[in-house]
Amino acid sequence: MNIKGLVKVIAVALLFTCCKETYAQYLPLVDYEPFRGISQNRVILQDGNYEAIVDYDSHTGYSARYGLIVSVRNDRVVAIYFSNGGYIHTGINEEGYSYNGGKLSPITNSSGEIIAMKGTVTISTYYYDDYAIPHSSTDVYRVTIQ
Repeated sequence: MNIKGLVKVIAVALLFTCCKETYAQYLPLVDYEPFRGISQNRVILQDGNYEAIVDYDSHTGYSARYGLIVSVRNDRVVAIYFSNGGYIHTGINEEGYSYNGGKLSPITNSSGEIIAMKGTVTISTYYYDDYAIPHSSTDVYRVTIQ
């Protein structure tokens, strides 16, 4: 294995070890009842990090599907971690983007059992070109936790 490959392996290992708790294979529900009984204000999913399927749509027209780690608090995706070590998150950032959305909604089967949680995060970026003309772009991340 060359050095570049070794660095990638170490980076991936660090990503998974630095995340406090990553839930996989099941949804750890906090206060679950069949879907008919879920109110809009109740937390369903435990706070923590989860493996998720993320469908990405760029403002450039590029689309892709990724398996990524997301951080959830109060049934909201508050951070998405990329395999290259980068991430996007709520709150103040120095990159100049605006993080919106992330609220997760339950997906149920015919019995009313929650089988997944889905939500959408939009990242809007505002910038000026070389002629001081303002521009904006929006990228969309559709998150599914199963």
